[in-house]
This record gives sequence, C-alpha cells and structure tokens, in this order.
Amino acid sequence: MQWLWMMVWLCVHSVHADEMGVALKETPLFEPPGDGEVETRTYDLGKILRCPVCQGLSVADSQSDAAVAMKNRIKELVAMGYSDDQIIDYFIGRYGEFVLLQPKSEHWFVWWMPLIGLGAGIGLVALRWSSSTEQVESDPEAQTDSIATLTEDQDKYRAQLLAELED
Repeated sequence: MQWLWMMVWLCVHSVHADEMGVALKETPLFEPPGDGEVETRTYDLGKILRCPVCQGLSVADSQSDAAVAMKNRIKELVAMGYSDDQIIDYFIGRYGEFVLLQPKSEHWFVWWMPLIGLGAGIGLVALRWSSSTEQVESDPEAQTDSIATLTEDQDKYRAQLLAELED
C-alpha cells in the first residue's frame, strides 16, 4: 500500500512540476528540431523510460495519467532542443534509476548473478556425480568386499537375535 501512495505522490509531483514550468538546469545542446523529429524522438525516449504506475510498460505504451504527463514533458524537452541523454538524466534525477527499462551497464551483475549461480550449481552437481561414478567403477573389488563384510555382519546379528529369541 505504501508503494501505491509513493507512486501517486510521484505522479502528482510530476504534474505540479510540469505546471510550474520547471526546466532542466542545463541549457539545450541543440536547436529546436522539426515536428516530425520531435514525435520520433519522443516515442523513442518513451520506449526507454518505465511508466511509474504500470511498472511493466514503457511510457510510450502506457495510457496512465503519469505516462501521459511524462510523454508531454518529454515532448516539451525535445522541442526545446535538449539531447536524449539530458532528458534521460532529468527523469533519472526525478524518479531514480528505476525509471529505466534497461539497467545501466554497471548493474550487470544483478541481472546475470542468478544465471551464474545456476551454472555453478549445475557444475558442482556434475562434478559430484562424475566423481561418485568413477569411484564405483574404479574399485569393483572394494564394492564386493564391502557387500561380503555387510553380509557377515548381518549374519552375526541374525545369529545373536535368534539366540535371544530362543531364550
């Protein structure tokens, strides 16, 4: 429930910031592009950013109020001439790195660690399996000796049990 309230706060906060005309602290790197390029870049940037409400969808695919507000903000920033990196950094500054659908390269271990762990586990099981089969195959006489010892021990116990039952 707390997560939901946090998302609502972020949505309301982003709408109020847009209404107040808060812009980036940096100056735009480019001249304002044409309308066709604005739409294309807005869509491309929307595919990179995660909707803070839907969480499984990109801003370009979501129809939530927060996603629409983010798309409008992206469109404004692109129309002002800001670069893609500046716009992405702007949203990371407001929502954190969670807003990115693809993690940055320095977080690769978070995504690959389960696969590495699974591979190591399979490797250990295979190593144990091969060493146990090699041990049985390499010393068949020891195996028959242990069976003979086992039957002798069983015979001792069987004889003792029968003797106790007769008493």
